[in-house]
Amino acid sequence: MTVDAGRRRLVLSAYVLVATVGAIITVLLPPTLRPFGYLLVGASSLVPSWVGLRPVPGRDRVAPVLVFGGLLVINVGSLFGAVQIDFTASRSQASLLFIMGGALGLLLAALRLVWMRGRGDIGGVLDAAVIGIGLVGLLWTLVLHRALVATGLPAGQQAATLFMLLCLTGSLGALIRVELISERPVVALRAFIVILVLSLIANLGQTLAHTTTVLVRPAWSDAVYLIAYAVTGAAVADPSIDAALRSGPPVRDRLTTARLIFLGAAIGITPIAAAVEQLTGQTVDMVLLAIETSVVLPLVMVRIGALSSQRERAERAFAHQAAHDALTGLPNRSQLLDRLETTLADPAATPTVLFCDLDGFKSVNDRLGHQAGDSLLQQVSARLLACIRPTDTVARYGGDEFVILCPDGADGLPDRIERALDEPFLVAGEAATVGVSVGVVRATPGMDADTVLRHADDAMYAAKSARREPAPLC
Repeated sequence: MTVDAGRRRLVLSAYVLVATVGAIITVLLPPTLRPFGYLLVGASSLVPSWVGLRPVPGRDRVAPVLVFGGLLVINVGSLFGAVQIDFTASRSQASLLFIMGGALGLLLAALRLVWMRGRGDIGGVLDAAVIGIGLVGLLWTLVLHRALVATGLPAGQQAATLFMLLCLTGSLGALIRVELISERPVVALRAFIVILVLSLIANLGQTLAHTTTVLVRPAWSDAVYLIAYAVTGAAVADPSIDAALRSGPPVRDRLTTARLIFLGAAIGITPIAAAVEQLTGQTVDMVLLAIETSVVLPLVMVRIGALSSQRERAERAFAHQAAHDALTGLPNRSQLLDRLETTLADPAATPTVLFCDLDGFKSVNDRLGHQAGDSLLQQVSARLLACIRPTDTVARYGGDEFVILCPDGADGLPDRIERALDEPFLVAGEAATVGVSVGVVRATPGMDADTVLRHADDAMYAAKSARREPAPLC
């Protein structure tokens, strides 16, 4: 971290400390003054979040914009509420709608962070989110729902509270997973984890406060919200936000037995708890079952889709590896035999096969080393590919041997190959030259693949012997 970045983090830490003290002082003010203290401390979060909007080449700007916009909307709602209390001594639902809208923007910013940072571990992120949702579903069934029923809170507000808690815990689980797989600590990610924890604490406290309306809530929860806003503003201004908005390290999606047990428990624990309530004659919260299912089901479907895509990619990779040479990427001997046999299955087919063996490759390999030899083979493969037509096949037969299958004849191809390989190759910083001996065989009806390749191999050795013979004296 640079000196300027260190200074910025120091200033941001000092800001969060001052805002925390201000939040505590706010809740100690008289009720008539408290909204203005809330507004003052909350509005201070706009300053660092505005700094977080600075343009940085290559950095995602959606999350910082969502944070600034969310905090701005929250503060508009706070201002509206302060004015209402000052002039009417009451507060309407309008200011609450602003604050809820702003909170939704902050939640979307956290989800954006999860998406940007956790793209290499979709499976793990989804699993963590589902586990978090399952835990809060159990907490709701055992504690929260009964408390809300006792206070007489309307069903609609119960559903809204439940939905917010599910979103918070799902996002919290996903962010924790993203932070755990990071190669090194990312302060901005940890800050957003703190923000979600604070929001969860404030929401749970408000839920358990036995109030009949969300407009009336414990004073301490206001302080917790204010601290969360301050940390949010500082998080997007922290130098580590650049790392938080870049893709994290790819993680192999391994659905282990332990993870399956956790997932199964997270998905099934709420319905099981509801069934126990039903059997014991208690009231079953059907709203929980409906909302939790509507939140978890899409996550599970995406999880299944990710596993299916991963399996398809693995199958394609295995199939490619089984049929292609690892060094050059060309079809290997097995794939060549399959294509040749398929071509020869047509009684009227008379394909041409060229068996190519490099001359002088061993001396280059011995002199410059195996890595240089591998590089030379890769360059030869590229030049051979440039010589053929789309219907032809170049395969690495083994070592420094290549075979070309031409279903429609090979007019002029041997000459093109020799001219292509006449040009020197740059390997290990040196110019290397190799020749090529080409054996050409045109298959006749009744030949099998082994016979054609054997004849082509014999023709190649005949061509190699002819290249070695000295020119006759005139």
